Amino acid sequence: MKILIAYYSKTGKTRALAERISDRLGADRVEIRLKKEYKGVIGFFKSARDAMKEKPVDIILSGDAPRVEEYDLVICASPVWAGRFSSPALSFIRQNDIRIKKIAYILTHGDKQSYAEIFGRLDAIVSLTHCAQLSVAGNGNEDARAVEEFIKQVQAL
Repeated sequence: MKILIAYYSKTGKTRALAERISDRLGADRVEIRLKKEYKGVIGFFKSARDAMKEKPVDIILSGDAPRVEEYDLVICASPVWAGRFSSPALSFIRQNDIRIKKIAYILTHGDKQSYAEIFGRLDAIVSLTHCAQLSVAGNGNEDARAVEEFIKQVQAL
């Protein structure tokens, strides 16, 4: 199975987890970036506002843009912002939803909540039912068992 992990990471925690899972699955990966990164306290509030409104934002991808339709599975990894998927990661999904065959999600967050409602909300937004999900605090080291379960779930697809 050919897998792409597309991730947005502001602090590096989501990147570390995406890289770890990508290495284990032998998946390709691409980093999603904001065309214009928000900075400082004002940037924090702008990011939260965009996420709450599920506002599309201008993004760029690291390296060559992947041909999403060539992948059997796209895993999109994002931090939780204001109880939502980050707007850069959501923008990536929206731009590629008709070309995505199967999708899975990874959420990283600073607290111990599961944010399970985000997965259903994403399915409704992109009209796809996800086939795997992972919600972890930090970079996943605290939730190693959940990360392993996610990897096994993806490998079984």
